[in-house]
Amino acid sequence: MPQQPVLNITNMVDAIAAANILLDNDFRPFQAANGPYEMLSSQIKPGVVLFQTGWFPIDVENITAVVDDAPTNSVTVVDADHGLVSVTPMPTRSLSVAYRYKRLTTVEIEQCAVNALSDLELYADPGQLPQGLYAAFFHYLKAEGYSIIAAKYAEQINVSLRGRSEQRAQMSKAFKDMSDQQYKLGDNARQMFYKRAGAREAPSVGRAVISLTPWAPYR
Repeated sequence: MPQQPVLNITNMVDAIAAANILLDNDFRPFQAANGPYEMLSSQIKPGVVLFQTGWFPIDVENITAVVDDAPTNSVTVVDADHGLVSVTPMPTRSLSVAYRYKRLTTVEIEQCAVNALSDLELYADPGQLPQGLYAAFFHYLKAEGYSIIAAKYAEQINVSLRGRSEQRAQMSKAFKDMSDQQYKLGDNARQMFYKRAGAREAPSVGRAVISLTPWAPYR
C-alpha cells in the first residue's frame, strides 16, 4: 500500500515525492509466467552489443543474466532509464535476465506533478497550492500516472515481452479505467473546495496531454 503522501507541498520536490508515493513507483521484480527471467534471445544479432529489457527504468544494483545457458555476474547497466545492458561473455545462442524495474521514469513522474498542477490551473508553482486542494491534487497525480502506464501497456499489446505474465490489453484497460476514475474524483474534490470557499464554481479544467518520446531499442 502507498505511504501517506507529503502533507506540506511547498515546492516541486514535494510534489514529485508525493507522486512517487501515490503511484507506488518503487522497484518491482520482473516476473514471467515461467519464472523471474526475461528472455532477450531475439535481440542476439551480429554486431549487437547492447540489449534492452522489456520494462524500464531498471535497478542497477539488482540484475543478473544467463548467457548461453550459463549464469554470469558480468552484467553492466549502460542506460538504466531505457533498460540497456551489456553482458560478458557475449551471447551467441540465448540470453535471459532477471531484474527489477519501475513503471515510471523520473521524467514521467515530474510530468505527472506538473500536469496535476495544470489541472488545478496552478501550472508549475506548487507554492500556490492551498491545503484544501491537496485531495484534488493527489487524485490528479494518480490520474496522470495511471494514464501513462495505460499508454505503455497499450503500446506493448502487439510487442512480444518474452514471457511477461500480465495480459497487456487487460492491464491497459484497467489503468485507463483507474485514470478516468481518479480524474472524476479530482474534479469532485476541486469543485467541493471552491464551493466551501464560496465560489460559484471552480475555474475551468484543462487537461495536459503527455506526449512520450518514442524510444527505439538498439538492434
